[in-house]
Order: sequence, then C-alpha cells, then structure tokens
Amino acid sequence: MTRTRPYVLVVDDVADAADCLTMLLGLWGYDATACYCGCQAMRAAQARRPAAALLDIGMAPMDGFTLAARLRELPGGERTTLVAVSGHTSESYKARGRELGIAHYLLKPADPMLVRALLGRLIVEPTAVGSRTDYRPRRVRSVPVG
Repeated sequence: MTRTRPYVLVVDDVADAADCLTMLLGLWGYDATACYCGCQAMRAAQARRPAAALLDIGMAPMDGFTLAARLRELPGGERTTLVAVSGHTSESYKARGRELGIAHYLLKPADPMLVRALLGRLIVEPTAVGSRTDYRPRRVRSVPVG
C-alpha cells in the first residue's frame, strides 16, 4: 500500500519565505505547496484539503485571519490544522487567532526545527475515508507564545 504524504499549504506574500519553507517541508516528507496570497491559497485548498496550513497574518488584500476563517468554511476545513507564522505578536492578534481556530502562533522568522516538531505533533496518522486519505488534527489546548 502506498502511503500518502500529508499535504501542507504554506501561505506568505514574501515568495522567498514561502518557497524556502515549502522546500524544507518536502525534504521532511510532506507534500507542500507555496501560495503567495489568500486567493491562491483558497484555490489550492478547494482543489485538495490540506492537513495543515502555515499562514502569514500580515498579507494583503486578504490577511491571514480572513484566510483562516475562509479555510474553516470549506468542506472538511475544521480538520485542517492552522498555524500562524507572523511578525505580529500582540495579545490581540493571538486572541483573534484562537477565536479562528489557529492552533499555534509562531513568531517570524520561525525556527525550522520548531515548525518540523510542531507539525509532527499536530498532524496525526492518516485514516482512510472513502477512496481518499484524510488527516485529522490533534486537539490543541493553548496557543504558545513565540
């Protein structure tokens, strides 16, 4: 049986940042796609539901919070693990992230080894659903700082 690699969206309007993280995720065994705006990320998520999405918050015209809310509205969107990767670190940003179901809030630039460990903990083993593989996120109790 062929094992499906977890699909991760990396969304950042700084293309170099998105591309670098996407390459690392590929080396770590993930099937990752870089998206440079919220609209592109929505199209990618509609085509294939990601197990996780790493979201920059300070993007335009659709910021990461709006994108998180829209991803949650997609079929199966409640099962996508959302992680903010942002330079915005105020408590109000973190609180808004929690309200939108963002599991973790990482300070940019995020330590790649922290991202790797975090995704390894958050994305559980695949379960067969119909004719496709489905990934379910683990429940997270808090949003860590930094």
